[in-house]
Amino acid sequence: MSGVSFFKMQGAGNDFVFFDATDPELQQLVSETPKERAELAKKICQRKFSIGADGVAFLHCKSSNLVHWDFYNSDGSRGEMCGNAARCVSVYAKTIWNCDDEVTLETLSGKVELKFLQEKLAEIKVQTPSWVTQREKPYAVINSGVPHLVFQVESAPIPGQVTTELKEKCKALRFPDEVDEVGANVTVVELAENGLKVATYERGVEDFTYACGTGAMAAAVFAKKFLLKDQSSTSKKMLTSRFEIQMPGDRLWVEIKEDHLILGGPAQMVYKGFISL
Repeated sequence: MSGVSFFKMQGAGNDFVFFDATDPELQQLVSETPKERAELAKKICQRKFSIGADGVAFLHCKSSNLVHWDFYNSDGSRGEMCGNAARCVSVYAKTIWNCDDEVTLETLSGKVELKFLQEKLAEIKVQTPSWVTQREKPYAVINSGVPHLVFQVESAPIPGQVTTELKEKCKALRFPDEVDEVGANVTVVELAENGLKVATYERGVEDFTYACGTGAMAAAVFAKKFLLKDQSSTSKKMLTSRFEIQMPGDRLWVEIKEDHLILGGPAQMVYKGFISL
């Protein structure tokens, strides 16, 4: 079949297009420059007009336990880190390249440890957020690989059912003083009986998505630091070490350790395809 091969991946409804960066067919048509890759990402992420995705990753397998990526959001901006895409890399690397169960992923935000659990399940390990800045209550800005402005809501929304008021509020909060001109994601958190319900308005997508891995981690840190002070000791014990995170697309989990976070959840290969560029 003619064209450049790709794999469509999804993690909890957050969907991506993966290219093998060493594919000769790809290299002939698209250079490794960020400008050309960004233009390609914008083109193929358009839903209804192309493949459609939240982001694109160009992957390079350096060894059986080391993978490098160049990641772009759907608007062509480069992404330092994406938790759901990173879990998808774990499944892709194991399935396509027969990599080890534990792989290191090189990203713009640093090295991320990936762990393949089973066919459609993986987890990642990242360092404890580099900074957590509280704004006026109940807002906080947390860097969980990428920055998130986080606040509590009574009911976390799902894409397609977000009120105009909330969407405009998140859009207005995208550029807090604590981050650079690229801005931050905006994550909303609902404290539920069995964990957290979370939704993220993602920069680079400029809308709510079905899941955001770094948003789940930011929400867990936010809940532990700011929301649990008023809860009972039983709730604290239940939520402090492991958070069950319900996002619109699926359920994730976050474990908060002394010096790192673990994000786990579904990650699967949807299909393989070919595209003419």
